[in-house]
Amino acid sequence: EEVESLQKPKFLDPGALETPEIAFYLASKEILRISNAVEEMVLGIMQVFIDNNERLLDKISAQDMIVDNLSREITKYLTRISFETLSKEHSKEVFRLLYIVDDLEHIGDLIDKNLIPLVEKKIDHSLVFSEKGVEEIKNMHQDVYNNLRNAIGAFALQDQRMAQKVIDQKEYIDSLEITLRKTHINRLNVGIELSQKTSGVHLDLINILKRINDHSFSIARAVVGEI
Repeated sequence: EEVESLQKPKFLDPGALETPEIAFYLASKEILRISNAVEEMVLGIMQVFIDNNERLLDKISAQDMIVDNLSREITKYLTRISFETLSKEHSKEVFRLLYIVDDLEHIGDLIDKNLIPLVEKKIDHSLVFSEKGVEEIKNMHQDVYNNLRNAIGAFALQDQRMAQKVIDQKEYIDSLEITLRKTHINRLNVGIELSQKTSGVHLDLINILKRINDHSFSIARAVVGEI
C-alpha cells in the first residue's frame, strides 16, 4: 500500500494548467519526489554489491516503479499545457522539465534493468572481486553519486554554479571509466584469478556507472539552459 501511495502524484493540480508558472512549480515538486527515489536506488545498489544484501533488491525495484509511474504522470501533466498559448520562455521550460524527467527515468531503468541483474549474477555465482577492484568500483560509484546529488540539488535550488560543477566532471568520469578498464585488464594480464572470474561483471558495472553520470550531466545542462 505504501508503494502504491508513493506512485501517485501529490502535487499535479489540473486546475493550475492555465497558469504555467504554477504548473511548472508543481511539476518541479513532483520531479523532486522522483529524484529522491533515484538517489536511494543509486545508493542502495552499491550496498547490495558490497554486502550481497538481496533483500534490498525488492525495495530498489519498487522504487523504480515509483519513478516510472511518476515520470509518466508528470509527462502527461506537462503535455496538457496548451503550447499555442505559451510564450517562448514557457515552452522552453516545458521541454527542460521533460528532459529532466526523462534523464531521471533512464537512471532508474539503468539500475533496475542493468545493474540489478549484474549484482544478482555476482550473488548467484558467489563472485568475489579483488580488493583493488572493489575499491575502484566504490570510489567511482561515490563520484557518480555525488554528481547525481549535485545535479538534483542544482535543479532544486536553480543553482547554476552547482550545475556547472557537474558539467565539469563529465570529462573526468569518462576518462576514469577508461582508466579503470585498463587497470582491470592489466590485472587480467598478470593472471589475478579473482579479476578473471569477475571480469564481465566488473567491466559492465563501471560502464553503467558512466552512463548514469551521463544523465546527471544532462540534468545539469538543462539547469544551466543548454537544452
